[in-house]
This record gives sequence, C-alpha cells and structure tokens, in this order.
Amino acid sequence: MHRFEQLGCHRSAMKKLTAATIAFFFISRIIHAQDMELNLNAGSGFFKYTGNVGRDSPLLFSESAFPANTPGHRPGFSYMFTLEAKRITVSGLIYGLETGYQLLQSKTDQQDVSTISSSSFFLPAKGRSTTTTSYVCINPFFGYRLNSNKWHFDFQGGVDYGISIKKTDKIEGTYTTSGERFSKRTRLENRPDFRTKIKIAAVYNRTGIFAGYAYGFTNYFDDNAYYQDSKAHSNFLSAGISFKLL
Repeated sequence: MHRFEQLGCHRSAMKKLTAATIAFFFISRIIHAQDMELNLNAGSGFFKYTGNVGRDSPLLFSESAFPANTPGHRPGFSYMFTLEAKRITVSGLIYGLETGYQLLQSKTDQQDVSTISSSSFFLPAKGRSTTTTSYVCINPFFGYRLNSNKWHFDFQGGVDYGISIKKTDKIEGTYTTSGERFSKRTRLENRPDFRTKIKIAAVYNRTGIFAGYAYGFTNYFDDNAYYQDSKAHSNFLSAGISFKLL
C-alpha cells in the first residue's frame, strides 16, 4: 500500500510540473507579443560524482546499516525527458522554464567489503556499487538566440533543481578468497540536488539537437557522519533531440 501511495505522489508531482510549464507558456503568450515556444526534449548522457572520494573505496553493508559507500565516479545509464517553455524577444534574448524527469545512474568499483555494521574488518572482494536516482527537475533559464537562414542556435544558462523521488543503491560482486557471490539492493534517503546548468541547441524547422552540462553544488556527504570531511558533487553531461510542439 505504501508503494502505491508513493507512486501516486510521484505522478501527482509530474502532473503539477507539466501543468505549471504549460500554464507559463500560455500566460506569457497572452501577455507578451514576442514569440513563444513549447518544446519536448529527450536525451541521455554521462552522470557521475567528482570530489575527494569515490575511487575503489571499501564498502560497508549489513542488514542494519547499508550503505556507508561512496557515490559513483563512473557513469552509468542515464536519460531524461523534459518539457520546455521559452519566450524569445525581438532582440533575440531568451528566458523560460524547463521541467521534466531524469533518471541518473553512477557506478563505483569496490575492492573490499564488510557485512558487519561499523566494522573495520573488510574482506577482499571484486564488485561494483550502482547508485540510481530519479529526479523531477525544475530549470529556469535565460539566454540568447542566434539566427542563421533556416537554422537557429540557442545558448542558455540557468539553475537546475532536482527533487529526488526515488534513490537506490545496488551492490554485486564476488569475494576474492571464497568465490562466493553477493548482491544487495537498498532504498536510500531522497535528497534534492541543486545544480548550475548550461545548454546549447541547434534547431532546423521543428526539430533540433542539444547538448548540456550541469554541475551540482550540493555535497553528497552533507550530514553524513561516516564521511565528515568528504566531498562529492554531481556532474551530468547530456545530449539529445528536441521537437517543437507549439
């Protein structure tokens, strides 16, 4: 029952964000005489964490404490779908709002594993930890449009606020000494991620391509006593296609 309630909340949040984007588009179109656009974007890319930890780190997991791990310094499978409403002034200035869904994944290789909570005894192992987070994202932005014949190029920058709706960690591997395999998946605490974002788009008629980069200001280890002096920040390099709806 609890899972169904969470799913209902997630769908409700997505509906509200989509409605807000569409409302922004139509209200701005009524108030202003300049051009308005509504675009659907789909993309994928490379998501990982950078900082002073995260490479070949020991992993602690047990029934009572999982995990005391580091976020992935290697990219996993990530994708995104967003709805983007923007206004273009007669001078070429752009401002707007982009909202949507992101599934971001990162991985870390593991060399030592402990199955005892708060233990300093680690068994040699070879495996991998995969962190997967689902976000509802809100991205207000501004920028400039450069027109060239039938093409136009948009240069945008802004902030990207990611609201975490589901976060999991999965570890799997093999103990080096015994050859025994291990695997465990755990639901982690949802935490938001605040990022700065830049994006470049090239559009021909109603179809375009884009590339973007987002860097997170939120430290993954905030309020984590196990990693008091550690820092890790999200990096998301994305690319994809866009379709002009209106």
